[in-house]
Amino acid sequence: MKARIYNWILGKILRHLFHFVTPEEVIVRNKHGHLLLNGRHLTMEETSYVEGAAKQLLDSPLWSMLKKNIQFQANLKMFEKSGSTYDIISGKATLWSLQLIEEKLRELAR
Repeated sequence: MKARIYNWILGKILRHLFHFVTPEEVIVRNKHGHLLLNGRHLTMEETSYVEGAAKQLLDSPLWSMLKKNIQFQANLKMFEKSGSTYDIISGKATLWSLQLIEEKLRELAR
């Protein structure tokens, strides 16, 4: 209980320093398959738009180019320009972030 209160207070204090995102601000699909954003169900039109946009982005040549570019930059940082273990960790974090983005797009496109 103390840890939750501490984290809540810390979040309030540091919110202006970091891009702090709450769970309500993240788009999610509930157990019934409806999309939620900011605590509200998206309309059928909004859901259709989000699903279409996600599918279109995944299928676009631009996404393929950006994905390959990010992978290249991460690999370059990890293997060729690596000066410390932090560079390797940074590259891995970049690849992990790219994976999260692609998984979210696939989830939304279904």
